[in-house]
Amino acid sequence: MPHENYYKIKLKKMGKWSVYPLDTEAWHGPESARYFKKTFGFGKGTLIVSTAENNNVYQHAYFPEWFFEKLNKYIKNSTKKDYKFIEKKLLKFYNLRAQLLKSLLKVGVAQVAKLSTPELIKMYQTNRDWVHRATVFDQIGWIAEDYWNSPMREILISKGLADNSPEYFKALFILTKPDEISTTLKEKRAVLGEVIKIKSGYELKISAMRLAKNFGWMPVAAYGEPWGAKHYEEELVELQNRDVDELSRQFNELKKYTRVRRNDIFNIVKKYNLSKRELQVFIDFSLALDARNEAEYLMSYCTFQVLPLYKEICKRLFLSVKQLRTLYEHEVVLALRGELNVEKILGDRREICGYGYDKAMLKRYIFTTSEAKKLFAYLEKTTGYIGENNSGKGICASVGRTVGQAKIVAGPQDNYKVKKGDIMISVVTMVDYLPAMKNAGAIVTEVGSLTCHAAVVAREFGVPCVVSFKNATKIFKDGDMVEVDADKGVVRKIK
Repeated sequence: MPHENYYKIKLKKMGKWSVYPLDTEAWHGPESARYFKKTFGFGKGTLIVSTAENNNVYQHAYFPEWFFEKLNKYIKNSTKKDYKFIEKKLLKFYNLRAQLLKSLLKVGVAQVAKLSTPELIKMYQTNRDWVHRATVFDQIGWIAEDYWNSPMREILISKGLADNSPEYFKALFILTKPDEISTTLKEKRAVLGEVIKIKSGYELKISAMRLAKNFGWMPVAAYGEPWGAKHYEEELVELQNRDVDELSRQFNELKKYTRVRRNDIFNIVKKYNLSKRELQVFIDFSLALDARNEAEYLMSYCTFQVLPLYKEICKRLFLSVKQLRTLYEHEVVLALRGELNVEKILGDRREICGYGYDKAMLKRYIFTTSEAKKLFAYLEKTTGYIGENNSGKGICASVGRTVGQAKIVAGPQDNYKVKKGDIMISVVTMVDYLPAMKNAGAIVTEVGSLTCHAAVVAREFGVPCVVSFKNATKIFKDGDMVEVDADKGVVRKIK
């Protein structure tokens, strides 16, 4: 049986997220594996175990060590033959995004109620299919995130930059800045623009409603709460207390983002005499980083559009949203057709569930409860996090130094805990954590590298970030006064 194969191979844990089984399939279901093969030539089957803890459900993701070797070899050999190979692959994401935004079916709550069951199923499957296509580009940057670290370091050191020095990080973060302004920064720019208008006499409520309409979907990757007008009213009121000249400066910088970014890269390339092939390593990394980040936002947009469908499906199946999200996609369809005993499925998954794949990483096998329990106990004893850092320090993902109160964020349900200037500490982050990340004075995660969500958002928000800090959520407690020196990868309690 496929689950028995996992006892025979070495695995690495990728992280722990507060998401339900239905959510995990967006990234790790068989359709995502199929689209990954269509894009890169081989399957991608993530081992997933979902556990119930403290009234929340957590997803634990694992990969065989051989898969990292296979993917890294694929990138290395492909770029040897054609040094722009990865760039060409990743640029396909932007075409996909344009197609999705043009083609995705959108429907309101009232319209959904009028759909027949076959129509409801078709719309649900169409939406999820777009999500599976998008996840391919999130996954490549996620699984291969450490691949580019060594070649980038070698290039920068060969140019005379001291490893992990301020000059090193400055050059690294400039060279890996995506060419296109991110969704995170577009939203920030829009908020700044609205607060400047309000200071000139525009009505706050109208500005808040406009922001909610254009960007309210952002924190909904799994099943987060959209940002409404009230969220933006509070943010705009807080920003009104700041100096208008400073707000205008930030707004104008973001308006010129691409021009400034290209100019900064030109100066770095000239200063350190980077060849086209050397620069391509940073271009590939920046595309992997941007595609990963923007693919998650694309998933948020899709999930936001499916919320009315979820509500209608729950109504027809007499389920709560949490119960619905405990099913898998094919089970939702079977339940709507009246071909599934939902109560039995929910009972079996009360504590734990999961699935794995065959050796080709395409055919999925859903574990029984006893199989999942036994395998998870084994995995927790024998696997460590990918890139686990045992030095007592973390990795600098965004430079800076600050002091603040620690707030442990186990999942989006804890977003409310993080107030302005707090040190947000989590195992990992995803876009559902954005409400907390907006307030954080610094971000610390147990898992991740330079392409991870926490790293990207922290650099865009201009706050310090340390990733791969082992056991951070256990070392620190809510309310601890903590100093973050991201340049050195140091996070410590202070008296």
